[in-house]
Amino acid sequence: MTFSSDDDALEFLKRYGHEESRNGVIRGDWRSFDADCRDAVGYLCAEWDFVFENVEGGGE
Repeated sequence: MTFSSDDDALEFLKRYGHEESRNGVIRGDWRSFDADCRDAVGYLCAEWDFVFENVEGGGE
């Protein structure tokens, strides 16, 4: 999957129930992300300096 901007990737993640937990941080249980959502996270981390925090079990 390809994305053209950070907003594009964030909107894609939001459609699947994954959102930024705070500015520049995406937090969630990595196991709950399908391949396209993982691509969006990878794009955000590589191109926009986002950080992914894996929270096993989806806990806050």
